[in-house]
Amino acid sequence: MCKRKHFLYVIYKTIDAKVKPSKVSGYRVVIYFNNGQYAGDKAQSVLAGFRSKYPGINAYLVYESPYFKVSVGDCLSMEEAIILMNSINGDYPKAFPKREDITLGQLK
Repeated sequence: MCKRKHFLYVIYKTIDAKVKPSKVSGYRVVIYFNNGQYAGDKAQSVLAGFRSKYPGINAYLVYESPYFKVSVGDCLSMEEAIILMNSINGDYPKAFPKREDITLGQLK
């Protein structure tokens, strides 16, 4: 991830050390999105399944009224998100990239 390290270096070098951003605009891949009666239970199941199959990729369960959403990855570019989406497409064929704020501490 050479690009990622360079990008983070630029962020830290161009901003005063006391005012480092805690979040940057990035992308995640949404693998589950539903608002049905049992959507919360299904979202937890999808999250657990993803974490067991892909332990090296961060996964998040979020409730954005009225939807439960499971999104994965911490991508700095759309290209990176599409690569991730294509790598999990066999297990999650309805996955799609979505712009989200990424916490710098979550980047690997």
